[in-house]
Amino acid sequence: MKKGILLFAFFIFFQSMNVMALESNSKWRTLQPEVNKSSNHILEKEMEVKKKTTKDGLQYKEYTITYIIPEDYQENEILFVPIQYMQQVVSSDEKDQFQIIIKNHTDKIFQYKNQSLVIATENLDMYSDDELGPWVGEAIGFNQVKIREGLGFYRTINSAILDLYQEINQITITESSLEEKLQEKGYHGISELNRYYLDFFNTKYHLTATQLEDLSDSAILDLLSGKLIEGMKEENKEILELAYNYYYNQLFFIGFDLSQNLHDFSVGSYMRKEASYEFLNDLFQEQFTTIFPNQEVSIEMPSFSVKKIPKESIYENYYSGIYVEFTLEANNEQEGMIYSIQDSHWYC
Repeated sequence: MKKGILLFAFFIFFQSMNVMALESNSKWRTLQPEVNKSSNHILEKEMEVKKKTTKDGLQYKEYTITYIIPEDYQENEILFVPIQYMQQVVSSDEKDQFQIIIKNHTDKIFQYKNQSLVIATENLDMYSDDELGPWVGEAIGFNQVKIREGLGFYRTINSAILDLYQEINQITITESSLEEKLQEKGYHGISELNRYYLDFFNTKYHLTATQLEDLSDSAILDLLSGKLIEGMKEENKEILELAYNYYYNQLFFIGFDLSQNLHDFSVGSYMRKEASYEFLNDLFQEQFTTIFPNQEVSIEMPSFSVKKIPKESIYENYYSGIYVEFTLEANNEQEGMIYSIQDSHWYC
């Protein structure tokens, strides 16, 4: 699976007016957060990578990112956008481990700002057409962001296509022949491929779904699986949206101990602040409760995993990308208490 290379051009003007002109009706509907950049003057060291082996002989990599809050830092809040983590986690193995270390060289006491954690899909608005392709018609994701061509895919010879052609030969599957086959079935050609899929998989799996997204997991994976039909890019709006929405809500997970399926939650669940978000938010509060002057603290970051999917599917070369940020804030109340302790007295 191809993982996205994140090109964080933070100065790009976000075309939110164009995006919000359309709305998603997905059952996973949520909002895409804006992209920010780390606070000025915070030093970020180059990621350290160590190869390690478990007691069972399994090899994995440990990635460490270190941030330094310089002694002359004056602000009371620090925004962290761990770009190196975001770039690496989507191309790593689920056994790999990530940690962030923060060294406080100031005379301030910092702590995690509750609910400041953000884990989300990438904001595709930040890319140019040259980087990730143009918008694909009016296709829009569950996050209210239009889908770019770079997240497109070739159609597959799934069971519905096989049923249309009976004796299949990839050479015979062309835009014109598919158009004719669908018209023979009573549909208005490829523009209603989504309707044909809905009817076919409802019948095959004994369902009553009214849109593709409401089909069962088995039916959706059936729809998105099969040998790719080279040269036949999918352009149907609902099918493009299904692939994107399903990937970030049912297949792409960010969590801990993913080999045991513990605390592994979808990217979309974090965006909606479901149980996955509360778990990780509590962890940040616990690890970053108090960062004293001249102290360093570390936190384990979640790893990446994709649910097992058929070997041949539209996700063979699918683009993956995430966005993460969190904030620390100065604890002025504790700073006063520390000063008093040094004076051998307690004051509130």
